[in-house]
Amino acid sequence: MTGTITVQATNSAPEPPALVGELELEQNYPNPFNSQTAIQFSLPTATSVRLTILNELGQLVRPLYEGQLQSGTHKLIFDAGNLSTGFYYYRLETPSAAITRKMSYLK
Repeated sequence: MTGTITVQATNSAPEPPALVGELELEQNYPNPFNSQTAIQFSLPTATSVRLTILNELGQLVRPLYEGQLQSGTHKLIFDAGNLSTGFYYYRLETPSAAITRKMSYLK
């Protein structure tokens, strides 16, 4: 599969844990999207993270990110590449929680 994945912090320094109270996964923007969309999430503490794209059946389509991240707000730019038009899910998993959101891809 082709596509580009970029992870970047949205602030220059990690937010103190007191400012980020719990794991948050924002709705992707724009949604629906054509080609690229931004996925933003916040971590209350430094932790290991796994972010994946799933199809409507819950099957893994593409891993987006897996690794350790600092506390704070992070944004990932996802390029859908050669995926088919349709509904997909993106899932954020940490050792203590998991959140899933739905997105719509239009070519």
